[in-house]
Amino acid sequence: MFSELERRTAIIVALRCGRAPKEIIDFFKFPKATVNSIAKSFKESEDIEEGFLTPERKLQTDPKSGRGCRLH
Repeated sequence: MFSELERRTAIIVALRCGRAPKEIIDFFKFPKATVNSIAKSFKESEDIEEGFLTPERKLQTDPKSGRGCRLH
C-alpha cells in the first residue's frame, strides 16, 4: 500500500523517465484520475520551468548518460 506522498513521487519519477501515464497506470495499478491529474500538474510545471532554463543550463536527459530509468 502506497501513501499519498509515495504514490505522487513514484508517478513523478516515472514521468521524468519518459513513461506515459498509461504505462504508469498499468504498472503501478494506480487510479487513472490520480495519474492523469499528477501528469497534468507535472506537465504544467515542466512548461513553466523550461522558460527559466537557458540553453546552456538545460538538464541532461540523454539516456546514454549511464543512469537509465526503469520501472521493472
